[in-house]
Amino acid sequence: MPIFSKPPRNKKILFLNCKILFALLLFLALSHGHTKEKPTIKNVESIAPSYYDDLFEVYKFRSQQGNLEAINNLGAMYLKGLGVSRDETKALEYFLMASKSKFPPAMYHLGLIYYKGLGVDKNLKKAQHWFERAAITGDREAQFFLGLIFATEKDHPKNISESLKWFEAAAKNGMPAAQYNLAILRKKNNQAKEFDQTSLFWLKTASQKLHFESIFALFEFYSLERNRKHELRSTMNKLQTLAEQGHDRAQRLLGMTYFLGRGVERNLQEGEFWMREAASAGLESAKNDLERIYSHPDFSESDFKELIEFSLPNNLSNHHQLLVKDKENISGKISYDSLKKEQNYAQ
Repeated sequence: MPIFSKPPRNKKILFLNCKILFALLLFLALSHGHTKEKPTIKNVESIAPSYYDDLFEVYKFRSQQGNLEAINNLGAMYLKGLGVSRDETKALEYFLMASKSKFPPAMYHLGLIYYKGLGVDKNLKKAQHWFERAAITGDREAQFFLGLIFATEKDHPKNISESLKWFEAAAKNGMPAAQYNLAILRKKNNQAKEFDQTSLFWLKTASQKLHFESIFALFEFYSLERNRKHELRSTMNKLQTLAEQGHDRAQRLLGMTYFLGRGVERNLQEGEFWMREAASAGLESAKNDLERIYSHPDFSESDFKELIEFSLPNNLSNHHQLLVKDKENISGKISYDSLKKEQNYAQ
């Protein structure tokens, strides 16, 4: 019997299959490394300040190689003055550069620059142009601002329809401020001038993320409706959580509910505690409320509306206005994926 005999046929087939499998796995691994994934976008202020200088140099080098994320990120740092002196003109140049390749965050930034007049004259037409280009790629902040632009134009049915469309797009993309605005705009434009089931759905969705204006709207709605004790209790739990996290307007509202026994059992000590928490955080309205309460301790239920006149952004209606700005859509979007490659530069 020869020393090197031929392997059995079934072993040859197994060996061949293993070679094919190895080649396939190698191909998948290599192709995955070259697959361009959609970048994760975060706010530029999520960077730890101690890394601004290093990141600026990294982005500057990569931008010279034509890296779109780096070009946009440089623009964001110039726009916010992080690691460099604030220079809105340079920011505009970098965003225009990245926008030539249709990079969504850069197009959003251009819309924001023209919408707010950052280093340029305000120009809603140009803002709308760039927001639309970013919005169709799925950028939720661009969708949000498009909704605002159409909502603040004349009450033409087409404008309202466009506003609802873009707020809904941003709402479906998970933006609480858009979910709130969608509910408010639907209420404003239905015949009954009330929250319908769709509006309540979006308010509840936003409240799950502890969005204060949505919680406030739900609180008012459920506290005036009969047979809504369960929903009111759930809303109060969210308000309590938000207050415990240090939100001054939530603390103020929670304090008022305890003073009035609305949604909770009346408890003057608890009410005073939360009002003082809001006042100590610097909320002037809470300070004024405390003064009025102690000068008239037996205030009535009819005083409730007057005492909870919160300083919501002024825009359309006298109560529960559309939000025109939110911590989620301030300027300065960066591609977070490039940060993850830079060894824990994010806070």
